Amino acid sequence: MVENKVHLKVPGDTVYLTLVRKVIVDLATQMEFPEDDVAKIEIAVDQACTNVIKHSYVEEKDIELHGRYHSRREEDIERPIDLIMHIDGDKILVTIIDQGKGFDLGSAEIPSLDEYLASMKMGGLGVYVIKTFMDEVSYSRKPEAGNILKMVKYLPRNKEESEVKENG
Repeated sequence: MVENKVHLKVPGDTVYLTLVRKVIVDLATQMEFPEDDVAKIEIAVDQACTNVIKHSYVEEKDIELHGRYHSRREEDIERPIDLIMHIDGDKILVTIIDQGKGFDLGSAEIPSLDEYLASMKMGGLGVYVIKTFMDEVSYSRKPEAGNILKMVKYLPRNKEESEVKENG
């Protein structure tokens, strides 16, 4: 497959997540990822962008909830999220860059799913989802560039490999 790179820059607002999902689903589908993997990539990218919007760009005290939509300060919406989707042979590399607060991906607690479900809590599974659905995840913060989250998903070599991954 020819090496391709798609760069998408969107405002830091949940309204634009539909566009982000459409682009990543189209790319993953063109690469012939199995349907389950396309969904996992879509969810991981959506979750990562949502985390930027809700946690990196906005202070909790500055969010007003209107129905299910978070209303933010204008200066937060104006800060963009850069997505660079790099298709390289047997993998897709998604790099998400933002200019918000830093985050220590390594210190994020992965909850016990039994305890989480018993608590009836909403939210808090973003890092778990990203790490579970993608094959490689790394985070760095560079003063000149901002927060950089890299996520990789490999194409299964064959149908059997895909089924083995899904079944554990």
